[in-house]
Amino acid sequence: RLAGSREAGKPWQLFGNQVLMAQITAPNLAENLSAAEIERLPGYVRPYVDFTRLGVPLSADAWDGYAAERAWLLEQCRETEASPVVLSGDSHAAWALDVLDPAGGDPAAVEFGATSISSPGYPETLGISPARIERMLREANANLHHTDVAHRGFLALDLGRDGVERVEVAEIQVVQGHRGHKHI
Repeated sequence: RLAGSREAGKPWQLFGNQVLMAQITAPNLAENLSAAEIERLPGYVRPYVDFTRLGVPLSADAWDGYAAERAWLLEQCRETEASPVVLSGDSHAAWALDVLDPAGGDPAAVEFGATSISSPGYPETLGISPARIERMLREANANLHHTDVAHRGFLALDLGRDGVERVEVAEIQVVQGHRGHKHI
């Protein structure tokens, strides 16, 4: 289908996906959090702190847990000269990042991840500021262009023949009864 899409003159091949496809390394929490902050973490998170020293994926439930399958899909994209745009969610944060080709480390796709509607995110779990978490994520991931771990909502994307023309993260503010918009 990728080859057929290209042959039909479609400039982009869209992949709708429940979880992030891009490689996301967990920040080294052992170095970035104080002993007191680590002690305040929920019990299910504390054992993970030492693993983050090893450069482990943020979530093995996402495509990082299926590296061989991701490599195969990206190889198909490369062989058919596809221009993939990945739209994903279920990560409790908004993302704009490159999916890297394991064959050479170059960007193979662009990915936009929508945040959750109401589920808590990293600030609630870790008990630290969104800005600090976003800084740690950027420092650990050169392929990460934007993340928003604080807001809940959905993603709107305008994709033209020449590329992404607009990305809008629409925040749902249930308490105030309206939604705000944030352009990235």
